[in-house]
Amino acid sequence: MRLTKQSVTLLYLSSCTIFANLLFLYGFFSFGYNDSRTSMPNDIPSTIRPNQNDSEPWRFDTRRLYHKSVNKVVLMVIDGIRYDFFTESEYNVNMPFTTDLIKQNRSCLFRTRVNAPTVTMPRIKALTTGTVPNFIDLVLNLDSSAVQQDSIIYQARAANKQVIFYGDETWLKLFPNSFVRHDGTTSFYISDYTEVDNNVTRHLENELKPTADWDIMILHYLGLDHIGHTGGPRSKLMPNKLSEMDNIIRRIVNYMDSEKSELPSVLIVCGDHGMRDNGGHGGSSTGEVVVPLFVYFKNKKCGGYIKEEIMQTDFVPSISVIMGLPIPSSSTGKLINKILQNLNINEILFAYHYNSQQMYTNYISKKGLLNKAFMKDYDNAILYYYDWLKRETISINQAHSVISLYESALSGMSNYIIGSIAKFDVFLIIVSIVLSIQVWLLLVDFDAVNIQFIKVSRLVYLMLIRWAVCVWLQCDSVLCEFTATFNLLASVIITMFIINLGSFGWPISSLIRLEISDFNNNNLFYVLPGSFIHVLSLFSSSYIEEEHQLLYHLWAGFSALQVYKTFILHSYTTTAKWILSMILHRICKNLNTIGNQSSGVYSLGDWFRESQNQIYLTILMVVGLCCIFYASINIHRVIKNNKRFNILSAIIFVLYFWTLCSVYMYRVETKEVAVPYGYNIFYQTN
Repeated sequence: MRLTKQSVTLLYLSSCTIFANLLFLYGFFSFGYNDSRTSMPNDIPSTIRPNQNDSEPWRFDTRRLYHKSVNKVVLMVIDGIRYDFFTESEYNVNMPFTTDLIKQNRSCLFRTRVNAPTVTMPRIKALTTGTVPNFIDLVLNLDSSAVQQDSIIYQARAANKQVIFYGDETWLKLFPNSFVRHDGTTSFYISDYTEVDNNVTRHLENELKPTADWDIMILHYLGLDHIGHTGGPRSKLMPNKLSEMDNIIRRIVNYMDSEKSELPSVLIVCGDHGMRDNGGHGGSSTGEVVVPLFVYFKNKKCGGYIKEEIMQTDFVPSISVIMGLPIPSSSTGKLINKILQNLNINEILFAYHYNSQQMYTNYISKKGLLNKAFMKDYDNAILYYYDWLKRETISINQAHSVISLYESALSGMSNYIIGSIAKFDVFLIIVSIVLSIQVWLLLVDFDAVNIQFIKVSRLVYLMLIRWAVCVWLQCDSVLCEFTATFNLLASVIITMFIINLGSFGWPISSLIRLEISDFNNNNLFYVLPGSFIHVLSLFSSSYIEEEHQLLYHLWAGFSALQVYKTFILHSYTTTAKWILSMILHRICKNLNTIGNQSSGVYSLGDWFRESQNQIYLTILMVVGLCCIFYASINIHRVIKNNKRFNILSAIIFVLYFWTLCSVYMYRVETKEVAVPYGYNIFYQTN
C-alpha cells in the first residue's frame, strides 16, 4: 500500500484526536487516588502527647478503651430509598412499625447526604471504605471489580468476624471470598421487583435463630429501586413494597429483642442512593442525594428524628468503632456521635482521638496545610484531651468541649480530602479541547491541510510560557509538575499545537465569504456554533442529568430555520411538514420531562400516567408503536427498491416488530397501560 500525503495527514489527525480524548479522560476522571494502605491494630494510638518535646506522653490502655460494644450488626441496604419515605405521611403511612420506633425515640433517623454519581457500585464503596468514589466509578459500575482499598469488610474478616450477605451480587464482585455464606441476585432485570427481594428474605428464617453464628449480616434489597425505575416514587407498586420493607424491619427488631446476650445488637437501615421525583437515579437532585440512615439498638433510646445532616462516608468509622475494628485507612468519614451511645465518656473521647489521627494521616498525604483554622482546633483538641486525661476528677463539660474541637477538625480535614479526591484537572481538560478544536477545523477543509515542520525556538518559547503560567496561577495540574514524565507530555502537546496551528492552508476569511446558498443548503453557521455550544455545556454542573435541555433548543432553532428557508423558496408543503415536526417535537418533549430542573413541574406525561387516564396512555402508545412500525416498513421498502434487500434486512424487520410487541407487553406487566384484547389467552387457567 502506497502512502500518500492525504493518508499520512489523516493518520496524524486521527492520532491527535485519540491523544486529545485520552487527555480529556485523564483530566475529567480522577485516576490518581488509589490508596493501597491497610489499617492494622497497631495503628490504633497507644500514646498521646501535646507536642514532640513532651517527655511524658500519656499511655492508653487500648484494650479497655477500644473494644466491641455490640453483639451483632445487621446492615439492611434498601436500594433507591429516599429520606422522605421515612418522614412524609404520603409514604411512611406504609411503614407504621418503623415510624413508631422513630417517634418513640427507640431509634434514630439521620438525614444522610451522598455524593454523585448516585449509582450502586460507587455508593457501596462509600459505605464500606469511607472514600468518595468519582465519575470513573460510573463507568466501572457496569463491570464491578474487586475493591483494592481498605474496607470494613476486610477488617471484619481480618478480625475473624463471621460476615454473611444476601442481595445485590455487586457486593460479591467487590468483595470476593469475603462472606461465609452468601446468595447474590442480579440487578439488571428491573421489571422484577418481587422475586429479587424474596430471594433475600427467604434466608432470614435460618439466619434469625438463637443459634445463629454470624457477627455481621448484610442484606441488599433491590425491588424498591426497580419500581422507581419503572414507575417512579409514586408508583402504584410503591406502597406494598414499603410495607414489605417495614415487615422485614419488624422481623429483625423482634429477633434482636429476643436475644439474651449482654451486649445489644444493632440494626442499620440505609439507602445506597435515592431516587428522582420522576424515577431513576444517577444525578444530584435532592431525592437522589438525600437518603435515610435508620439505627436501632436493642432496648436503647436513640433520639428519633435527628436534624443534623451527616455524610454517607461517616458510617464507616462509626461502625468500625462499635465493632472494635480498625478504621479503614482511606476513610474520609467522621464519627456519628449518636451511634456511640453504648460507650462511656472515656471510650468516646478515645474514639474521636483515633478518628482524628487516622484523618490527619490522610490529610498530610494530600499535602494539606497546617495553618488552617481547623488544624488549630486539632492541636487544641489534643492539648485539652491530654489535660483532661491527667486530671483526677472527670469534667463532662470539658469532655464535650474536646469532642467539639475534634468534630471541627474532622470536618475541615474531611472536606479538604474529599475536595482533593473529586478535583478535575481543568488545565488538562482545556488543553485537550483546544487540540480537538484544531483537528476539527483542519478537517473542515482537509485537502488544504499542509503539515509543516516546527522550529525548535517556538517549542522553547511555549515551554517557557507554560512555566510562567504555572508559577503565576499556582496551578496544580499534572502539566505543572516539572518531572521528566510530565515535561515530556507537555513537549508532545506543545509540538502538536504548533503543528496544527501552522497547518492551516486556507484563510479563515473563506468561512466569512460563504454565499447565502451555502448557508441555505448546509446551515453551516447554525450547526457548527450549535455543536460547539453543546460541547461547552458538558462542563456545567448538570453534566449527568440536564445536558439534553440544550439539544431541545438547538433542534427547535434548526427547525425554525428550515421553516423560514422553505417559506422563502415557496415550498409551502415542506414548510407545513416542518411546522408539524416542531409541534410533535414540543409534545414529545412534554411527554418525556426528564432531568431535575423540571422534575416538580406537572407535565402532559404526568397527566397520562394518572390511573384514570390509563386508557388515553394506551391509545397514545398504540398509535406511536404503529407509526414506528409504519416507518420500519417504509425503510424496508426503500432497501428493497434499491436492490439492497438481503436476509439481514429481513431479520432486522422481524426484530423491529418483535421489539415493538415486547415493549408494549412490558408496559402491560408494569400496569402502565391497559391489557389488550385477547391478552388473557396467553395464560392457562387451572
